[in-house]
Amino acid sequence: MSVKKIYATPLEPHTWFDAFESPEERDFRARVREFAWANFEHQRDDCDAKNRCKHLLPLVADGGYLATLVAKEHGGEGQGLGYSVIIAQEMGGVIPSLAAYRAVNGNFVSKPLEEFGTPDQIDRFLRPLCAAEITTALAISEPTAGSDVGGIQTRAVRDGDSWVINGFKQHISGGAEADFILVYAVTDPEASLSSRLTAFIVPTSVPGVDPSDEEQTMGVRGMSHTRVRLDDVRIDDSLRLGAVGEGLRIMFFGLAAERIDISARALGCGTRAFEEARAYAAERHQFGKPLRALQAVSHKISQMRTTIDAGRLLVLRAARLYDEVLATTGPEEASEACNEESSIAKLFCGEQMFWVCDTAMQVFGGLGYEQGTAVEAMFRDTRVFRFGGGTDEIQRHIIQRDEYKRLARSRDPGASGNSS
Repeated sequence: MSVKKIYATPLEPHTWFDAFESPEERDFRARVREFAWANFEHQRDDCDAKNRCKHLLPLVADGGYLATLVAKEHGGEGQGLGYSVIIAQEMGGVIPSLAAYRAVNGNFVSKPLEEFGTPDQIDRFLRPLCAAEITTALAISEPTAGSDVGGIQTRAVRDGDSWVINGFKQHISGGAEADFILVYAVTDPEASLSSRLTAFIVPTSVPGVDPSDEEQTMGVRGMSHTRVRLDDVRIDDSLRLGAVGEGLRIMFFGLAAERIDISARALGCGTRAFEEARAYAAERHQFGKPLRALQAVSHKISQMRTTIDAGRLLVLRAARLYDEVLATTGPEEASEACNEESSIAKLFCGEQMFWVCDTAMQVFGGLGYEQGTAVEAMFRDTRVFRFGGGTDEIQRHIIQRDEYKRLARSRDPGASGNSS
């Protein structure tokens, strides 16, 4: 594949945000961006072609940008979500696959391990995960269960001090290269959903685990997306995460933080596509003048800029709220407190950053449609944010549900609101 020209640079001007980020955060953002561009920008096409970016994760960990939410005493960086979303955005604009891989390993699995894991599980799995010595994947989705986790069919049956797991998972990002997978399975099919599921740490080396059936996806090609078969997989009870029947609680534990991270990665894709289009429109000439002098193009630049800034404020609001509650009560309460705000950020960024990438491609014309250009990569990769981590439709449901809960409480402080 021939190397295509990059129009943006590691140092790009942006509208004023000094009042919304501290000097420390602005310095941190500059360091992350410089680190990402210097180490990863030239590797995006190779990662996509090989369907792997696992080899880059140790460099992310060495830079201090992997397990940002995990406490230092457990091997992480001990930073808040505000810093984590800066990393998600800046890496998302360079290699979206690596930003996704970092999120799965450094946040989506590591945080539940820290909160619900035993000391042995923390030493055996969390610490090496934070150091990028091993990798993981999150196994929730099934043919009958996507947004509706009540449709999970994978079963775990207790047999003495062991569990025997049978089932089939799909769309498991990073599953083919994972050393272990966090699997959610039904342990009591007669129970209500709140106590039906249990979480298990399943090493992929255990007999009966087959993560080799890789799916070919349109975007996020720098990591595997695989179907995982679990045929009479026998694991010791010591690999159960949390209490029996606590699976749904563990699953929902970091859901808001996950949505905020996804929003930030979408924002990174959109911002990068905008930066490329803005620079290209200033350089490219048509009809004797630069593209930016044509009103049809200049108005696109204006609207992209406005949309990106709105998304950035929504992500920042959700992350700030999460960190504020985290500092006073804890991560579970923080996730609940910013449930609606995280859905608003994800809905807006998922939809609108795809529009930004599409508009940037329109500015580029045929050049932006060529494989190997940053605009083409961002366009492909940003589409997943409208269903990964919860569909647009689910976010709309959450937003209206929480709105009516809030309305009910304002009318009657003792009311819980309509949960539907």
